[in-house]
Amino acid sequence: MKNNKTKDEFTAQGLAMAKEILAFDNLGEKEKQEYLRQVEIDRIKISELETALFKGGRKGRAESEAERNRLEADPKAKDAQLEAALARIAEP
Repeated sequence: MKNNKTKDEFTAQGLAMAKEILAFDNLGEKEKQEYLRQVEIDRIKISELETALFKGGRKGRAESEAERNRLEADPKAKDAQLEAALARIAEP
């Protein structure tokens, strides 16, 4: 790794990580700050997406549970929903 560079033909385990670290180390101060800012922005976006998926899953389960309770409490609604589903399946 002379001169903070690695040859592309090197394949040692962990070399990809070392290349990233060397590339970062070779950046100027302004470029390092921009890179770190972008990494933080990406981390926030990922966190927002994970939170949205989690909340959506919880909301979907709650809605499903509420619908199940409603159908169990009203047998006519359950029959109507079953008939509608069968009609959709029978359509060509």
